[in-house]
Amino acid sequence: MARLYRFKDIQIDLEGFRLIMGGRIIPIEPKALNALVFLVENRGRLVQRHELLSAVWSGAFVTDHVLNRAIGQLRKVLKDDAKEPRYIETVPTLGYRFIAEVEELEAAYPGSAPETSAKPATQPNAPPADIDRTLSTTDIRASRIPRLASRGLNRPIIVISSLLLILALAIAAWHSRTGVHTGLQVRSLMVLPLKNLSGDPSQDYVSDGITEEIITELGQIGSLRVISPLTSMQFKDAHKSMPQVARELNVEVVVAGAVIRFGDRIRIDTQLIDAQADHQLWSRSFEGDFRDTFSLQRRVADSIAEQLKRTLNNQAQRADMPQVDKPAYEALLKGIVAEDNTPESEARALEFFKQAVTLDPKLARAYAGIARADDFLAGYGTPPANVVAEADDAVGKALELDPNLAEAYDERGWIAMDDHWDMPSALTDFQHALALDPNSSDARNGYADILLINGSIDQGLREMARARDIDPRSPLVETNDCYLLKLTGHLNEALAHCNAALNLDPTYRWAHFVAGEIYGDLGDFEKAHENMRSVHWCDTQLCRDAFDEVHGAPGKRGAFDKWVRQNPKLPEPFFRIFDYTRLGRFSEAFASMEKAYETRDDMDLMIFLGVDSSLEPLHSDPRFDAFLRKVGLPLHPTQ
Repeated sequence: MARLYRFKDIQIDLEGFRLIMGGRIIPIEPKALNALVFLVENRGRLVQRHELLSAVWSGAFVTDHVLNRAIGQLRKVLKDDAKEPRYIETVPTLGYRFIAEVEELEAAYPGSAPETSAKPATQPNAPPADIDRTLSTTDIRASRIPRLASRGLNRPIIVISSLLLILALAIAAWHSRTGVHTGLQVRSLMVLPLKNLSGDPSQDYVSDGITEEIITELGQIGSLRVISPLTSMQFKDAHKSMPQVARELNVEVVVAGAVIRFGDRIRIDTQLIDAQADHQLWSRSFEGDFRDTFSLQRRVADSIAEQLKRTLNNQAQRADMPQVDKPAYEALLKGIVAEDNTPESEARALEFFKQAVTLDPKLARAYAGIARADDFLAGYGTPPANVVAEADDAVGKALELDPNLAEAYDERGWIAMDDHWDMPSALTDFQHALALDPNSSDARNGYADILLINGSIDQGLREMARARDIDPRSPLVETNDCYLLKLTGHLNEALAHCNAALNLDPTYRWAHFVAGEIYGDLGDFEKAHENMRSVHWCDTQLCRDAFDEVHGAPGKRGAFDKWVRQNPKLPEPFFRIFDYTRLGRFSEAFASMEKAYETRDDMDLMIFLGVDSSLEPLHSDPRFDAFLRKVGLPLHPTQ
């Protein structure tokens, strides 16, 4: 039987090594919990400071400050006042005494941590339908079930009629536990960043990476809106109440929990919370070898889906993942966490992903990461020829290893669209990615782009709105929305999204750039210049005068040509297309178009030429359609 200590509404689960308060798992550092266990086991007597240090830190050299910090965390977690203690009494200069009454209990299933629901502790336990599912309380003494019993527990068991009655009542109680059964209509879910309780801040990448992976797994629930990793990670250490999170993100339930890594083992503690009522619905722990973390993540997602009575896509192919090389998986997680949509972060992530596949050549997710980082860097100064071929090879390898990897189809879609201008293939890949993971905001953005390029503007704008709904706190998504709306001529609506992006990240360069262009088109040159100054774009007065002339400001005639003579490489050929069009110099605009294509300048922006409303003066010129046909881009929507 697994041992537990209970005092007031608090339980210490010794087998699961965790603290439970009011039915909810409480995040706490392992050393602090060890200190609490030692005090409880020696309750009623004075435990001297040196004795506690020796018991918890096993002879390691630590200062009194470390012990003070652990006791301070316990008091905070237990809501215990040092001046009027209910649990831990301080004996000045000597040590501590645990003073509360304690019950020693036993759980029915050894080796398993308790799965809890929102029911009080006096309710019957859940039925043993699965060796991984465990009891919500400890008051009912059920028959012991071997740790290695098979799933489904189909062995014949002879029981007396009264035990059958108790089991029937337990089953009825279990069926009423989840949010769905209690009347909660669950349409959306968010995973809060899992806490790192390993006692080592350098392991944050493990808890952060696993958070993102679990979100990706849950994203496969097609009937549920799952908030994206980018938005979820913004709530790390945010100290916001559950109802506040529910209001900000418009979600009904939140998954919270912690990751504890100890040697080659890892445990993932999870809770399902009714966010609006701040009420726990269910909790469960998953423990295994660190090399089996992929399988643990899938079990977490499958269990949550089961509680919500939902089904993950591609269920038939969701067999347990094989073990992975531990250093390779560590490198993969470091790569995932490093990605931050900047050239520096993507280059760093690329190094980690390459390290991962060197250590484990069968790690499909790492190959998808290589392709993703390469594709990003191709748009930021790295010669495309150097990285696009590598990205093609990497995404092909990822799909060879895992034909159901949504992120690989997503990335192959971006490469086909941005780098190869193969719009039919891109459309197919984005659709395939979304069939596997309907909550991928990245694939949803790509799908919106390709629809817009193909002339399905209204449908593209709807998909763009869906991407924003999944990722509501992303400056990248808001700016993409701003850019696509600008392309279609919805300038004021576009500006609202650029400003929303800047509210989220005042330093976001792409948002400042697009907002500056829109303000120029609207004739608000003061605000256009303000955005330029924010990111040191167009710092000289002559550059700003050239910008103003291009956008129709009076009294600036000749400024653009003067600026170009002084800066012959600026602006780049792609941007000269728009400058010359606004100035009415169409032949020079077409010459810049040809030059941009020849030099592969801003290939990921050139794909929108056919739908960019800024180029409307060129649409009636036969050279415009001739160029689009030559390079293989769809004609503008009026055709």
